[in-house]
Amino acid sequence: GQTGNVYDAIYFNLTEGPLREAFPRKDDVGLTRVYLPGNGEIRPSTASSSAKDGGKETHVNFDETHLCTRPELRRMYATVRRSLAKRKDAEPWSNETSTMYEPGLDSVAEATHDLAKAIVAGKSHSRLLFDHRQAPADVDLDDEAAIRAGLREAFGDAADYMPLDRLVAEIRDPRNERQDSLRYFFNVATVGA
Repeated sequence: GQTGNVYDAIYFNLTEGPLREAFPRKDDVGLTRVYLPGNGEIRPSTASSSAKDGGKETHVNFDETHLCTRPELRRMYATVRRSLAKRKDAEPWSNETSTMYEPGLDSVAEATHDLAKAIVAGKSHSRLLFDHRQAPADVDLDDEAAIRAGLREAFGDAADYMPLDRLVAEIRDPRNERQDSLRYFFNVATVGA
C-alpha cells in the first residue's frame, strides 16, 4: 500500500503537474513504470526482502518507516540498502521519511534515529543526513498557544500552509491519545498509551 501511495503521487505529478511537459511521449509515463529521459526508469517496488536482493535501484524512497517493525520489513530495508551500496558508478542513495516512531517497537525509523545520535556523539562514521524538527517534549497540550507554538516549531516554514486550526482541534479532541499527538504532530518520540 505504501508503494502505491508514493508511486501514485509521482504518476500524478508527471501526468497532471508541471513536470508533464518533460515527457513529450505520452506512453513514457504509465501506471506501472516511468521511462525517464537518458534511459532511467521509475517503478513501484515490492516490500519482499528476497525479491529485492541484488536490486539495481539508484534511488529508493523508504516511506513511513516508523511502521516498519515486523522482521520482514526490517529485512527488506536492510537488503535494499545493502544492494544500493554495491552500485559504484550509479552513486545510489535513499531517502527515508516518517512520522516519529514509538520507542521500543524496534522500527526502522528508531534505528535511523539511533544512528543519527551515534554520529553526533562521535560513535559512528556512517554517512547520514538527518533532518528532524520537533516541538519541546513537554509541550502543554491543554494550552492552545503552546500547541500552536509547538506546531510552528515542528512544521517549520511548512506551518504557514498547514491547517493549524484543524490540527489544534485534532490535538485537543479527547478521543485522541496524547502520546499519539506528540508523535504525529510534534515529532516527539513517545511510548504509546
